[in-house]
Amino acid sequence: MASDSGRARASAVTLFRIAASEPGAAPATDFQTASLLAYHRAGVTKPSAFLVAAIALVVTALGCKGEREQAERAEAGRIAHAIAALRDAPNEAKPPRIAALDSEKCTSEALCELKRVCVDAYRTHVRGLEAARIAARALDSDGESQARERIAELVAASERDLVRARELVRRCSDLESEVVRRFGL
Repeated sequence: MASDSGRARASAVTLFRIAASEPGAAPATDFQTASLLAYHRAGVTKPSAFLVAAIALVVTALGCKGEREQAERAEAGRIAHAIAALRDAPNEAKPPRIAALDSEKCTSEALCELKRVCVDAYRTHVRGLEAARIAARALDSDGESQARERIAELVAASERDLVRARELVRRCSDLESEVVRRFGL
């Protein structure tokens, strides 16, 4: 057995030397070196082309999946940051933050839903606040009965929007929590 092990080691070393010293051949990569050492440990003296190709394919596929996951995690981070900036902004500064969140790119269904719900929530919130401001200004001015009807409509619209916004903001927060947990943000 000892002689077989010695021959396998010699064969692996020979393969490595041949791969590294062939005229015009690129230097062996860490992957090639690791592959040859793995073959040596497994007792394989000459790896088949099919096996080498299969290993390369698996390594490439795993690398692509990792890149996609990293890109999605980065996207989730950008969207979560935009939501936090929007949430923390004073009411007067929310419209540009809503536009910033709305312009964020999203590729996954979960992140696009999060973005959509949060944009809708804060747009509804801002619309409700604006209706309340208009109604308050109208009340401050001396109005006629037609103006009072318009004020009542504005107050009712404001209340509807703010109640709806509260529900949407709660949903936005829940979805954001899921994304933060999922991506470890």
